[in-house]
This record gives sequence, structure tokens and C-alpha cells, in this order.
Amino acid sequence: MDELSLDEVTPSKPSRHPEQIREPATDISAFFRAQPADQHQPDVVQEDDDNDTIPARSFGRLARPRNPADATFLTECSFGVAHDALVKLITDVQPFEPYWEELRSIDLRGKGVDSVARLKEFLPKLEEIKLNENAISYLSGIPSSVRTLHVPSNRLTSLTSVNHLRNLQYLDISRNQLDSVSQLSCLVHLRELKADDNKISSLNGILDMDGLIRLSVKSNQLERLDLADAKWTRLEVLELADNTITAIKGLESLSSLRVLNMDDNDLTSLAPSRPLATLRELRVNNNDLYTLDLTDFPRLKTVYADENRLRTLHRSAGGVGRIEALSMRNQRCSGLHISARELESVKRLYISGNEIKPTFFPESPLYKLEYLEAVACRLSAWPARMVDRMPGLRVLNLNYNFLDHLDGLSGMTGLRRVTVVGNRLGGSATGGKVMRGLKGLTGLEEVDLRMNPSTLGFYLPVLSHPSSPEPGDTRVPSNSNGNGNKTAILLGRPNYTVLGASQTSRAGNDRLEIG
Repeated sequence: MDELSLDEVTPSKPSRHPEQIREPATDISAFFRAQPADQHQPDVVQEDDDNDTIPARSFGRLARPRNPADATFLTECSFGVAHDALVKLITDVQPFEPYWEELRSIDLRGKGVDSVARLKEFLPKLEEIKLNENAISYLSGIPSSVRTLHVPSNRLTSLTSVNHLRNLQYLDISRNQLDSVSQLSCLVHLRELKADDNKISSLNGILDMDGLIRLSVKSNQLERLDLADAKWTRLEVLELADNTITAIKGLESLSSLRVLNMDDNDLTSLAPSRPLATLRELRVNNNDLYTLDLTDFPRLKTVYADENRLRTLHRSAGGVGRIEALSMRNQRCSGLHISARELESVKRLYISGNEIKPTFFPESPLYKLEYLEAVACRLSAWPARMVDRMPGLRVLNLNYNFLDHLDGLSGMTGLRRVTVVGNRLGGSATGGKVMRGLKGLTGLEEVDLRMNPSTLGFYLPVLSHPSSPEPGDTRVPSNSNGNGNKTAILLGRPNYTVLGASQTSRAGNDRLEIG
């Protein structure tokens, strides 16, 4: 039976037949002398018999840990802190979610996060994460399943790796510290990229992304762009505002482009080598454009070209105007003129800040014009037969001109809102016939006539406190409610209400009588 018995040897249970300890056949010192010279000799820990002494350990250069994969003590501490911080954050934002591994979206905006290491251990199926306004420098730890990533206002640099996030379709890295986007070349599935407010000077690295649909690189350091080799055949929206771009080439390669924003740059011309047939909206505000040929943009619907040097818009190859919204405010030149062909389809027209004459508007009717803004245009007279030239006008803004009557509005029954602030209505030349032009305009909903001679009497006088206030005294006088004067004029009956005052006043019949 003894032959069938098995020895049960465990760390806590010794063998039944312990072997005898043999004495070394040779002197141990001779053994060490026989070892090769290049073989490493283990460090020897010397112990003192005295209990008051502490054993000395050798941390020599040649000493190595038993397992090279083991992390150092400080690294383990760092990961432990990150682990605890993430647990607390996730608990704060998802206090009632017991199954973190099933979460698809999480919002960690403004939580003071400085690391997302080990996030994939808690949220392996995450698809959307918002990390706005934190202190993140690296994206390691974000699960590869993420498709939508928001990390604006952090500390990302061009060295931040995104190789593990190849499923990204939306990426927002605005307001970081990037000077290049070359590290994003691996994101082949990216559809929308926002990289505003960085220090990017080149788009190399993303020119081969054939899946991009929207790209925004506003407020960067771009100077010259050559998109001839770009593979952005699906790109629909390109935002390049607030850079220092002086020239852009290769726009014709963007065969699907619908919106182009080039505001606040240094462009002197914009002329693609062939027409952009798909472009619908063009923004070139605050540039140095001297000319703009609409033949290059045959299907354009919206044009914003404020603060340039344009005297007109033209079509070198003819064609019919399709523009519905046209803004040409504050041109840095005189003599603005827009042909009737370009205005015939316009619904909203903005020409404020330009010196124009009543003859600016064409003789042919502008049937589609619904909104007209001509603020500070030095108009001293109304265009002749305005009711015939603009029969469909709904909103009219003529603030800060030199008009002294409203007779030009006679018969414009379609008007809903009229604003004539800061003109000369009610001067000595017109007397009490200022409002005559509003007779019969039953569709009017709002009339703003502030800061005119005829309405100065509607405002309460500025009253000072009886006693001079002490320095630093911010108390509101007892006869004031702290609100600015707000005047609402009710046309029809000669009554008006001063909103913000403690009583209702009545005006004389000779000033506001319309009929």
C-alpha cells in the first residue's frame, strides 16, 4: 500500500520524505572563482547581527527587477490615482447607472479631468464622449469604439496620438495647442472635423480624407492654401474664417462644396479655374476683394461680402442672377452700384454703410424683395415711386439717414415693420405732416421713430438726485426704477405709454394725428 500512496507536496505541507541536506563537495569560494568574468554576480544583502541596524540593499545600475513588465512604484501610483478619479467622475455623472459597461455616451465637460487612462476598462462600449474644458494632454485610454469625440479647450498638441481611435466620425479639437493636423491622417472614417482656435499653419495630413463632409479650421495661422491635390470630393462645408489667407487655389476640386466661409482674411481675388456649380453660400466679409465674378458661382443663393473694396457685382459670361440674400455693407470705396439683373431675384438686401442715392434702385420692379436694410447711407430723399419699385417689401430699415418725412411709404400696404431711427423727421420744413405717409398702412405691426425731432418730447427728462451722492454710492434715486426709457408709440389714437415710468402720459393731438 505504501507504493500506491502519493506524496502531497504543497508550499504549506512538506514532503513526507524530506531529503537530507548535503554538505558542498567543494569550497563555495572556489565555485565563484570558477564562474566566467562576464557573468553577472547577484547582489549580496549583508545583514548585521545587531537588531538596531537596518539591512542595506543594493540598487546598482546592473540590478533589474525580476519581471521587466512590472511597472514602477510611481507608475502604479499614477494609474491608481487615475483609476480612483475616473470612478468618482463616472459615479457623479451617472449615479443611477449600475451597468457601466453598457454605456454608449458620457458627458465629462468641465470636470477638471487631466487623464482618461483606463477609461476603456470601465466603458468599453462607449461611442460618444464630451471632454470639453478640461486639462487633457493625451487621449490614451479612450476606447476604440468611440465615434464622436469632443475635446475642445484642453491641452492637446500635435504630438497627441489618435491611432487607436480609427472609428472616429466626428472630432472637435478646437481651442487646443495644435500647430499641425498631420497626426490625424489615420482617421479614414472621419466625416466632420473642427479645429478652430489653434495654431495650425498647414492642412497637410488631412488632404487625403475622402470621407470628409464638414471641415472648420477658423482662427488659425493659415496663409496660403493649395487644394488642387485634395481628395475632398464629398466636402460640403469649408470654414476658413479668421486666418491670414492671401490666396487659395484648387477650389474647383471640391466638387460637392455648398458653403464656403472665408471671412476675415486677406484675399484680393477669388477666381477658381472653373465654375463651382454646387456652391450655394459664399462668405467673404472683411477681405480686400476688388472684384467678384458671379460667373464662377452660377448657383449661388447667399452672398455676404461686407467690408471689401467692391464697387459692383458682375457676370463675365452673362447668365441669370439667382441670389436671394445679398449683403454688401461698408465697402471701402465709393460709388456702389448693383445691376437690376443681380437684384431681380434678391429677397434680402443689406447695403448699410455705403453712400447711395435715390437712383441706386433700378426702375424695374423688384418683386421678390422683402427685406431692405440701408442704415447710414446718407439718404436725404425717398426713391421715386417706391411702392411700384418694391411692391413686396415687408421690412424696411432706414436708420441714421437724413429723411425728414415718411411720404415715400405711401401705398406700401404690405409693410409690417418700419425703422427710421435717428433721422430728421419732424423738422421745421415738414411741420406736423411727418406721419402722413403712414396713412392707410393697416398691416403695420411695428414702427420705430426714436431719436427724431418729432419724438424727442416722448422721453422723460433726465433727473438728477437732489443731493450729490458720495463717492462709491451706487444707490438708485427714489424717483427712478433703474430701467432705461422704453417708448412704445401706439399709432391710431393720440395716446402713448412711457414704459418704465410710474404714470401714463398723453400727447397733443396735433403731433400724432394720422388721418
